[in-house]
Amino acid sequence: MASNGREVLHKEIGLSAAVTGGSKSLPASSTSFAGILDVRNSAGSGYTVKIQHSPNGINWFDLGTFVKVAGDGAEILSLSEPIMTQVRTDISGVAGTCDIIVDIRYDKRG
Repeated sequence: MASNGREVLHKEIGLSAAVTGGSKSLPASSTSFAGILDVRNSAGSGYTVKIQHSPNGINWFDLGTFVKVAGDGAEILSLSEPIMTQVRTDISGVAGTCDIIVDIRYDKRG
């Protein structure tokens, strides 16, 4: 039987500069992944928000990039498997400020 899991990858009030979030570990038996971007109080012209994954916490690879990168709102990004167990965010191209939450949702097997 599967249950839902969630890891908040980055949460910041008043984001105003590029940032790479700390890595989070996903359970090895996770499946059916989706990234969620939620932007509020946006006073800028855009951002590039990526979810990256790694086999070892040293070498990072882009997993997906959110399309909605300006203005308030939310976006769901389907992430293709297999996904390595270490994940993080990489936010760049920041022009302005916003409140931002990026998380990853998944099914936990076991």
